[in-house]
Amino acid sequence: MEMEGERRGQRLVLVPYPGQGHINPMLQLATILHSKGFSITIVHPKFNFPDPSNHPNFTFLPIPADGLLSHGKPLSFEAMLSAINKNCEVPFQQGMERMMEETEAHDRINCIIYDALMYFAQTVADHLKLPGISVRVSSAASVLAFAVSPRLHQQGYIPLQDTISAELDLPELKLGNVTETLLEMRVALTSAMKRSSAIIVNTMDYLEQETLAKVHEYFPVPTFSIGPLHKFAPDSSSSLLKEDTGCISWLDKQATNSVIYVSFGSLASIDEKEYLEVAWGLANSKQPFLWVVRPGSVRGLEWIELLPASFEETIGERGCIVRWAPQKEVLAHNAVGGFWSHCGWNSTLESICEGVPMLCRPFFGDQILNARYVSHAWKLGLELEKSESGEIEKAREMEKQRTERQRRVVLVPCPFQGHISPMLELGTVLHSKGFSITVAHTQFNYPDPSNHPDFMIVPISDGLTDHDTSSGDLIALVSTLNTNCEVPLKECLARMMDQQEQYGQLACIIYDTVMHVSETVANCLKLPTIILRTSGASALVVYGVMPQLQAAGYFPLQDSTLQDLVPELHPLRFKDLPISKFESIEALLQLIAIVCTIRTSSAIIWNTMDCLEQTPLAQLKQQYQIPFFSIGPLFKISSASSSSLLKEDTDCITWLDKQAPNSVIYVSLGSLASMDEKEIAEMAWGLANSGQPFLWVIRPASVRGSEWIELLPEGFKEEIGEKGFIVKWAPQKHVLAHGAVGGFLSHCGWNSTLESISEGVPMICWPCFGDQKTNARYVSHVWKVGLELENMLERGEIERAVRKLMVDTEGREIRQRVIDLKEKIALCMRDGGSSYNSLNDLHEYILSL
Repeated sequence: MEMEGERRGQRLVLVPYPGQGHINPMLQLATILHSKGFSITIVHPKFNFPDPSNHPNFTFLPIPADGLLSHGKPLSFEAMLSAINKNCEVPFQQGMERMMEETEAHDRINCIIYDALMYFAQTVADHLKLPGISVRVSSAASVLAFAVSPRLHQQGYIPLQDTISAELDLPELKLGNVTETLLEMRVALTSAMKRSSAIIVNTMDYLEQETLAKVHEYFPVPTFSIGPLHKFAPDSSSSLLKEDTGCISWLDKQATNSVIYVSFGSLASIDEKEYLEVAWGLANSKQPFLWVVRPGSVRGLEWIELLPASFEETIGERGCIVRWAPQKEVLAHNAVGGFWSHCGWNSTLESICEGVPMLCRPFFGDQILNARYVSHAWKLGLELEKSESGEIEKAREMEKQRTERQRRVVLVPCPFQGHISPMLELGTVLHSKGFSITVAHTQFNYPDPSNHPDFMIVPISDGLTDHDTSSGDLIALVSTLNTNCEVPLKECLARMMDQQEQYGQLACIIYDTVMHVSETVANCLKLPTIILRTSGASALVVYGVMPQLQAAGYFPLQDSTLQDLVPELHPLRFKDLPISKFESIEALLQLIAIVCTIRTSSAIIWNTMDCLEQTPLAQLKQQYQIPFFSIGPLFKISSASSSSLLKEDTDCITWLDKQAPNSVIYVSLGSLASMDEKEIAEMAWGLANSGQPFLWVIRPASVRGSEWIELLPEGFKEEIGEKGFIVKWAPQKHVLAHGAVGGFLSHCGWNSTLESISEGVPMICWPCFGDQKTNARYVSHVWKVGLELENMLERGEIERAVRKLMVDTEGREIRQRVIDLKEKIALCMRDGGSSYNSLNDLHEYILSL
């Protein structure tokens, strides 16, 4: 921390090129450097000047007289580049001289980091005897192509009509028209890069290793390939256009990998003919599509006024057209299965990093080179030679989706948040495989059908009273549900079977293991059943051993044995067994006997992964002798809409955007756990005293005797200031995927555990009841990706745990282990991985029933 404080006395001046595709990576780089302890000043032309309020940690200064706003009409790229480098050098040097005169010794300017297109900045750096670092926001291949194009021109290769293969071992590429003026500017740019102290490239060694080696040969200065910048930096929005986030809600309703996303970036334009060819190509492909049509991007049109009425009738709800989209969020969405792109470098990196294949339609500049690499070198996409509707229908090659939905699967969830979510995620996955989906759900905690338009959701009368739902006795509530729902569920399924022409053939019933009444009903109707286990395999192993422990006289537990290891369940201790908060061990054992018995069910679906629980899965498979399908993590392979029973506060994402990478501890104890006044005070002061930024979910009424946060200790809010953010409920999957989040203080419910590990976020475990205790022990002592709070909540222990995880050496080791495990999980989900293969096997298995 002392070293970071010393570094904060060194100021970096960053000079972006004022185009959208250049501003974004430069501000992302600034965010990373600020998190490393540097002070940041952004010196930017007045043209396209960013909103400083989106970046409160930076100082912004304009370059006056940039010569770009006085022309009255858009400049070509060549003219803009020429004007900037001609007009900005003198005012920039004058501004730098003033800054150097006014700068205190403790805040001296360390160096100038400039977009390579702003090569005047290197001239100023040379004059002021400051180091200059050149940033290439394009690919290494583009760096090399720019550098060699003057030589190719001298050798007579440029201008050219056909493709060439240069002696630099680049793949065949098409070079656009290169004018004498542009060649002169490329010479100046290359000269500046050779005079720079170092070069930063927004790329990755594994993607461009050979080309980076050639760049280093050509530019004998240190080269730092630190991409993809957008993944390292949780930057605030630097979009010059307003993003339409409504498209995310539309995506939430689409099947997994079904949508082709279309965007040609912030500069490209097309004529009316090509515009209509694109429209009909998308319509005729039969794929759902999200199309960004930038205002003014169709020459002669304001927006989409020339789309024919017949087009809108053809696509119906299958298409969504917006002016501008939150692209990183779109590409990370599970519904998106392809990206039709101009192949700007940012778009290319964002698509590859999210595993989305591309359809390439480059327009100019390095886009042509990027498209060739995508389609012919990395072979991650297809290239369109022309935008005609028949050619565009190649997009269908990227997606193969069943269109006949004649077989129906009925899902029966247990009506608690941690059980509803994975069941609906499973429904989304099966729907994407071609099945029709009916969800038979209790009236208690009934989900909003509008969030799941592809499903038929039918209510099942549950007969629950207010006393049943508020007593806190979960075992009694589960028992009542199974008793009360038997007749209504049987009547519902019988009606569907009688009306198969309307509903389709019922393939099987998939039920949450807790809703065991489903198996009884299915047997009566001679329907096959499959169990969904929404908890881990390790937890079922523990439940299976508990009757033996009861017979051996270990229950009720004694304080003296709590730390002892449980026979046959190493490394679990008796305190890790799921029994401490249940009122009756006998009632618990009765429920365990039911859920551990498969009866006539033909298979078990697991929301887990072989790489995480291979040993317990093998043990259980030997015991049960029926097919197992471990297809987790379901939340990662499904594009299910939110099934949250509480309203999610998305403002916390905006707050996270302003925090440094891996700096925030996220705190949430799930949808059921509660605390008393003493516990909330200890948690509050533990978080405050840790010195780390935190995002804390406090569910309404989760603090006993309080509506919400009125029992927070006096002086706490004043103490934390802007360092903490408290919400009633958070969009947890988005939070854990955010680059600012570096740790998760959790109750260790199975969904939370999977979500944290899958995003590479280490954990602090404070389990409350049930399988949470087992999960916590596995997190801390088997997978070793977290720490466990061993005692009652106490501020000192919380503070030490947070600092150990977020700051200390042990925390860095834990973080590396969870990142390694995240990568193994990602491999499970890829083509050929265990979860991927298991899902395909499940699909075939259901078809065979």
